[in-house]
Amino acid sequence: MDNDVKRGGSDEPQRDEENFRRETGIDFSVLTRQEEQGLRRILFSSLGDNELVGGQNTFRAGLKYSDLQVSEQVELALTEDPDTVIGYGVVTGLVASDLATLLKRHAANNHGVIAAGVEPRKAFDTLLGILRGIYGEDTPLDATFMAVYIDRTPA
Repeated sequence: MDNDVKRGGSDEPQRDEENFRRETGIDFSVLTRQEEQGLRRILFSSLGDNELVGGQNTFRAGLKYSDLQVSEQVELALTEDPDTVIGYGVVTGLVASDLATLLKRHAANNHGVIAAGVEPRKAFDTLLGILRGIYGEDTPLDATFMAVYIDRTPA
């Protein structure tokens, strides 16, 4: 089921996002607010200067970001301060599939896995643990996720 995303996703919140909001109190509608210039904002729990460079991705539950376009500029912000833009990036690729397939093919390119210095052979298990910490321990391997490839750009 590893497919390039077809355009035109739903604006409906995903089940995993509802669980996250209930557990953390963070409203996912804040995560993708557009500023006057029309840029999507993507939030991260943390983001180092060396993250999202050279072909790195971020994993997201559901198809919320399926309407992003390759070459589209996005804003980067932190979950703890979603109104403050900390950088910009350009979408370089989008892949949607079940979580197991995405982890097998794309976990080694995840920004958090790379920043943590995780060996590629351990990327699947490491990222699965991170994602289950975010979306819930019962997140199934057949849940739909996206790998959104973003390259940071100068502010």
